[in-house]
Amino acid sequence: MPVEFKQMIVLLCLFALPLTATAHLPQLYGAKFLRAPLDTPSQAPDCGSGVDPSDEDANRQRRQIEEIESRQGSYGGELAEPLTDLGRHYRNRGDYVEAERLYTRALHLVRINEGLNSELQLVLLKDLAATYRLKGDLNRADEIEGQVFRLQGGGRPPHGKREIEASLHYMAWQRQAHSLGLEGYNLQRLLEAYLLNERLLASLAQNERTGEDDYTQLIFSQLSNLYQILGTDFQESATHSVASSTELHPSQSASPLYVRQRIARIQIKGVRKGHDLLDELLSMVGPEEKLHRASLLLEMGDWYQWNGEPHKAVRDYAELERILASQDDPGLVEKWLGAPTELPSRGPQRQIGTDAAVMEPGAVTTVFDVSARGQVEQIEVIALSR
Repeated sequence: MPVEFKQMIVLLCLFALPLTATAHLPQLYGAKFLRAPLDTPSQAPDCGSGVDPSDEDANRQRRQIEEIESRQGSYGGELAEPLTDLGRHYRNRGDYVEAERLYTRALHLVRINEGLNSELQLVLLKDLAATYRLKGDLNRADEIEGQVFRLQGGGRPPHGKREIEASLHYMAWQRQAHSLGLEGYNLQRLLEAYLLNERLLASLAQNERTGEDDYTQLIFSQLSNLYQILGTDFQESATHSVASSTELHPSQSASPLYVRQRIARIQIKGVRKGHDLLDELLSMVGPEEKLHRASLLLEMGDWYQWNGEPHKAVRDYAELERILASQDDPGLVEKWLGAPTELPSRGPQRQIGTDAAVMEPGAVTTVFDVSARGQVEQIEVIALSR
């Protein structure tokens, strides 16, 4: 950017220690660093249609459970709903152990009475995954997220809106799980997300009934995958002979060597791939949608800036500035470009209802300069907490 910013102070969530002064920031931000929330209370995610009931509602649900048990026994089909509502009550109060017990019982009853394909089972699994995330049991949450995705089609055709939303959520979770370093071979998570995203984009491109919004969301999802793949630092030759199959489905194992080679091949062409994705979105913008075009040019400039190609970023930033300056609002340029933003500005992974205590294994408060080219310089750690 054309302005030099001095002495920025920022609190970052630290996923990997130690911080080295010679680190290449694009490789770290998004894979190992996130801006930590300041004084932001944790909130339970909305994973169902229920609302947080009052104590009076909870007492009513308990009475309802007792009444159903007296009529139908402990396996009564009507028990699942009040058990689920009571589970949400305890989850929202922070009693995750009791919430887990109630959800697990309700899930068992649904499977007995309604079968393994019941819609209510999906709702319960989503609630249970949210509870595990808030509880800090991320490996169990990961297991449930996989079950939910498989029940919603596992990314296989047909690719309707519901299946696309399920895939977007699952890919976001895979990126987050990779950043958190969950059990399992984490590079496979990134490869799985990338290949799934590629298949979905190809499928939607052939479907004339596909909504533009779904396609746009998938492009930005793939861009997030690329940010994280390009930010993965490992030494691996991509010159070995590797199978060219683009099929890798959830829970399908692959050798670490195969995964590393495929990731390395994506890294080689990754910058161009990101350009092509954003260029495709730009080609879909009408001449009257100037601010929409400006937002995509900002994304393009950020993409090249993050990937260490400022000479290309300047070209897109300059066109962006011309569009903003041509608008009636004289404050647009300052609003869009007047303050520094860590890249990627969208963030490579959507955070999915994980408690702040889980997301912040360590935080550093730093002071640093940002040059006119966006380079971070003179990093000084003021405080470190773990």
